[in-house]
Amino acid sequence: MVVAFRKKNGSMSGPTSRVSIIIPVYNSEKTVGEALDSVAAQTYTDYEVIVVNDGSTDQSESAIKKYMSPPLNVTYVEQVNNGPAAARNAGLRLAKGEFVAFLDADDLWDKDKLATAIEAMDANPDAKLVFTDMRHVVNGRTVYASYLHERPYPSLPNGKIYDNLLWGNFIFTPTVLVRRDVLREVGGFDENLQIAEDYDLWLRIARRYPIHYIDRPLVTRRRIGGNITDDKQTYIKSCIRLREKLLEVHKEEPGRCRIIEGQLKRDRYNLGYVLFDAMNFKESRKFFFQTLVYPDYFLNALFYIIVTLLPAGIIKFLRQVKRGGE
Repeated sequence: MVVAFRKKNGSMSGPTSRVSIIIPVYNSEKTVGEALDSVAAQTYTDYEVIVVNDGSTDQSESAIKKYMSPPLNVTYVEQVNNGPAAARNAGLRLAKGEFVAFLDADDLWDKDKLATAIEAMDANPDAKLVFTDMRHVVNGRTVYASYLHERPYPSLPNGKIYDNLLWGNFIFTPTVLVRRDVLREVGGFDENLQIAEDYDLWLRIARRYPIHYIDRPLVTRRRIGGNITDDKQTYIKSCIRLREKLLEVHKEEPGRCRIIEGQLKRDRYNLGYVLFDAMNFKESRKFFFQTLVYPDYFLNALFYIIVTLLPAGIIKFLRQVKRGGE
């Protein structure tokens, strides 16, 4: 991969900032400016900003250019499109700060996000990562004003939270501040995971070190048509790859394997259903067959396997009848 980077002053030298902020961008011309404005508005200012353009085909570069001068002095990186994990890793290779924060190009930080996270890090020196609550906005409408309180995470632990995290991800990338030396130790984002690459990294950190939670929504996560997580097939397939990876890690730990297997069977069944809904019956059957071994999914999986063997015209008719009755 060829990576080019440049800065307004043409140099990467200069005093080291305490925080490196990494922002991956892919076709985000409409939102990246607002994300960068939320960085410029931070009350904590000892940071550098690295923007990685992951092969955008729109005018994202033009939207970023005005931020390559003061006050942000953005370091701008270009690479061929290779996904958010590769984009963040490219930013990590340039990062010089003691801490690293991540912001996606369609999300926003409250003005005291960095200051609050740095204060928590300084007050909890054993913690290697801190994260916050967030708001969740879909197409301009606030769905959750406090995502972790209004969803199934009303009480979150601090400290050694690895086993809690195995049950499901509650650490979201734009809320994180992490020590850069820990990222060097555990490795960066797994570029084989198109989605859930962040969850994989938080698990690797939480398995070794304490984590600290800031119980305030300091981030606005915005979901707009075209987000990668809107692709249900890609999302579930990445989750399956991650669970299979975790099973190998914990193959000598039956308790943890039971937790992972429970999520894996759900993912396989859900992927079978998503593929069925997309009329991809051959691929759908493969995942329903995998869930036949689980008693609590056996009857549903068997039903869909039988249905996928019917002529496509009959399946379409049955789907129309079902939807008409809903």
